[in-house]
Amino acid sequence: MIEWKELAAIGSLLVVWSAGSLWAIKVLITSQLATHRAYTDEKFESLVTLITKQGNEIQKFERDLMTLKAELPDKYVRREDWIRFAATLDAKMDGLREAQNNTNLRFASLSEKMSNWINGAKHEQ
Repeated sequence: MIEWKELAAIGSLLVVWSAGSLWAIKVLITSQLATHRAYTDEKFESLVTLITKQGNEIQKFERDLMTLKAELPDKYVRREDWIRFAATLDAKMDGLREAQNNTNLRFASLSEKMSNWINGAKHEQ
């Protein structure tokens, strides 16, 4: 049968072996946690950099959009405004054409009257 000294020695070996195993597991877990923490910190920093860059791009886009909104009325004419302007311009051109036709008719009439008057004055002499 096993004596208590042998049993104590086996128990002591088992305790030492368990303590060594636990220490090894602790070291492995600690190193893995440190590696994981470094990886997580690196990824977090890259995300912060990316978010900052995107935030700057969004601000630039908003600035450009506001500039475009401010310049748009000065540079572009709405379709309805252009149609109204073109219709007004066409009406004015038609009025000028009518006035020119009336003036041409008056000059033709005046020219005919003057011609008749000149011819009449020549016949009387």
